[in-house]
Amino acid sequence: MKRLIVVPTEKETDFFLQGFTAVGFQAKSGILGRLPVVQFDTLGVTVANGGLGKVQFAI
Repeated sequence: MKRLIVVPTEKETDFFLQGFTAVGFQAKSGILGRLPVVQFDTLGVTVANGGLGKVQFAI
């Protein structure tokens, strides 16, 4: 199963990604449409920065 995790702010995204890499998962940068993402292929997880607020998340 593949999962997309959208995190509100860049600082929170960085902490989230550091947690995954600290336990040994390899990150790979990519683009999903026009959105920059980080993928963890072994977990089937893609992480994106959504922005702060409802409007920014919707965009």
